[in-house]
Amino acid sequence: ATSPLEASFLVQSLVNTALAAIPADYWDGRLTDARIAQAMEALGREGPARDNVALAKAAGMHPNAFIRKFLQATGHTPHQYRLRLRVEQAAGWLREGRLGIEQIATAAGFCDRFHFSRIFKSQMGVAPARYRTQFEARNEDP
Repeated sequence: ATSPLEASFLVQSLVNTALAAIPADYWDGRLTDARIAQAMEALGREGPARDNVALAKAAGMHPNAFIRKFLQATGHTPHQYRLRLRVEQAAGWLREGRLGIEQIATAAGFCDRFHFSRIFKSQMGVAPARYRTQFEARNEDP
């Protein structure tokens, strides 16, 4: 039987493989608003510290218009996008195994371990501690 975490890894692997098979020129111009692309890059580079008002100002847009365009372009609000980046970063730290969950929660910008665990589980389908142990077990299998 496949665990939810293993199923998630398999699905992610299949999606990555499928996306890698799409020619690069297909993606040219898909994100038509360069201001949104720049905001996404800024969020990836600078992390969740920038708020919607600052991102909208940098894009030269009203915050409501910015949020609407961001949602149209990505399928997520800037908040959801930021949250996903934080969870993905935390997942990487969990896989590394060097930091405790409390430290990871703080480093990822969550107010406490319980809030982090709730958000992580809602996004990843498994609690952080379970994610770590399943990842470790997966790497130990021959």
